[in-house]
Amino acid sequence: MAKTAVTHEKKSTKPKTPARPKKESADNEIRKSVLIEDRKRFGKSNLEYHVRFYFSYDKITGKQYYVLALSTFRLFSQLNYSITTKIKKQKDQITINLLGLSTNNSYYTNSYAAVSFLRFEELFGDFTVNIVKQDGTVNSAVVSFNIYNKTIKIRSTSSGNAGEDRIFCQFETDNSLFTFG
Repeated sequence: MAKTAVTHEKKSTKPKTPARPKKESADNEIRKSVLIEDRKRFGKSNLEYHVRFYFSYDKITGKQYYVLALSTFRLFSQLNYSITTKIKKQKDQITINLLGLSTNNSYYTNSYAAVSFLRFEELFGDFTVNIVKQDGTVNSAVVSFNIYNKTIKIRSTSSGNAGEDRIFCQFETDNSLFTFG
């Protein structure tokens, strides 16, 4: 019994400190303000990705490329990110699976969107471009490539699974980035 009494005395001699409420750090405040600004800028839109098509001539290799620039609408301020993709090109269909984000090695950080530039050769005619997220939702665009007329036209856009998926991509042609050899 003596042992129990001694043990009990040790437990009761410890002073109890009241739990302190956690103060939010300045970083959390900044992150919250960035989220609020993003919500104001996008409104009620659920768009996540911006897909731009353009022609690009590589002077080093001397080849003409069709570029699909995939970027996020969200800006990242702590690290520089790129979008990791898996591409499957078939006869008249290009399927791009979005695998996630990866960090770029850089000492200089600024507010940038995550970006991925996908270069294709020898596209001519109508192609269906499918953007597939990790959860299986799909957005598609039928794009007409014509190098002879130097035009890229988006014929139609849709969400997959008979319209059940939400639209998360904005597709557009960026004529200001066209370069030819």
